[in-house]
Amino acid sequence: MVTVLTVLAAYLLAEKVHASGFMAVFAAGLVVGNASRIGLTVLPEQAHAAHDFLETISLKLRMLIFIALGSQVDFAVLREYGLLSIAAVAVFMLAARPITVLASLLPDRKAAWKAREVLFFFWTRETGVIAAALVGIVSAAKLPGSDLMAAVTFVAILATLLLQAGTTPAVAKALGLREDASADRASTSSAGKFSS
Repeated sequence: MVTVLTVLAAYLLAEKVHASGFMAVFAAGLVVGNASRIGLTVLPEQAHAAHDFLETISLKLRMLIFIALGSQVDFAVLREYGLLSIAAVAVFMLAARPITVLASLLPDRKAAWKAREVLFFFWTRETGVIAAALVGIVSAAKLPGSDLMAAVTFVAILATLLLQAGTTPAVAKALGLREDASADRASTSSAGKFSS
């Protein structure tokens, strides 16, 4: 209850003074999420209950964002810009994401990322909830080009969920990054040694 009231109060107060309600909610989330680190007393059972509540509510809100995005997609626009959307998504998947991953990981010398781990990062993806939320805001504001943005975002999310999410376990196994795949290889090699 305190979490919900904090978030609502932060949003309403920011809107009242003509500031960004979303940034105020983000700041409130920082405080709530790090309450014990900033000196607020949080009992373990309260922290556990708050964690469960936030996890449950965030799942429901992510679903709501995707429903909102789906309701903003105009199939006529999707037909018109479908091929352009697919081309944009291909560029994001095959060029932009690998470049972003390399730019993020190369400065991190301490982690000593292996090539197969970097390749796996190239393929894994987020669900697109932030992009969906931003496009929802743009669509609600009826900004020019919002229908095109909604169509491209819809295709991007659909492609990543169907193509990448569906194949992520297989890619991890092929790269030898799944624990069960490592265990299988270890048992196979030990069985080979035993038989020889």
